[in-house]
Amino acid sequence: MTMTLDDFFHQIRDAVRFYPAQAQKCLQPQTFRVLAYDADITNPAMGATICDAEKPYFFSREWELNKRNPNKISAPLPVVTAFVLDGAMKDPFQQNATQRTTVTIAVWDRYQQEKCQSGKCSGCEGRTPNEIFRDTQTILRNVLHYLSGVVMASTNVDPVPRLYHAAMLEQMKTAGAITSYNKTGALINTLSAANPNVDMRPAERVADLLFGTYANISFINQDCASVSWSFSEIDQGLLAQEAGCRNCQ
Repeated sequence: MTMTLDDFFHQIRDAVRFYPAQAQKCLQPQTFRVLAYDADITNPAMGATICDAEKPYFFSREWELNKRNPNKISAPLPVVTAFVLDGAMKDPFQQNATQRTTVTIAVWDRYQQEKCQSGKCSGCEGRTPNEIFRDTQTILRNVLHYLSGVVMASTNVDPVPRLYHAAMLEQMKTAGAITSYNKTGALINTLSAANPNVDMRPAERVADLLFGTYANISFINQDCASVSWSFSEIDQGLLAQEAGCRNCQ
């Protein structure tokens, strides 16, 4: 199954978008962000702009509720982040190459130290770092489980194969948005082949009181060069040495 990096980001974003509401807000991811650089996580709105609205690099539940107000972009925690760790290409000089990409997926939340020190020891604000590690690991585990349900499929409305969650296809069929679909691949096959085991590790940014859990996920896809070279000679002529001189000697 062919999948681009943006396709992968899109699916993680949807895992956050469709994550069910929980009894406590801190148990449901509120934001997704593809980090351009590490410091984004502490920047206002995590560096997102209005240009991120229709792209697979950012989602904010709060911003969606505010109708994507361009003057009020917000990125509340917990946040699921993605960061490209590295990539390698096999047969890079051939037209058909194979690319392996590794993405760090992390879930972060903030330790409300002042609340805990004041004696508030319950609810989201009363969690210790160890409890944040626990809760962020649960969210990360569920996000990875969402990816296991993603399939490549075409529908009677859209014959072009695209990535959908299998449960979404069934819901679309029930709602009458489509009448049939045809699955041609499953993301779990691609991910399982490249990730027989995944380490889930605690993460911390003590200076920012951010704690969380991360995992490195790899996937392999075909990378086919499609450029068509132009060998037409372009003769623009030559300028004389004195061209543009004001005081030529």
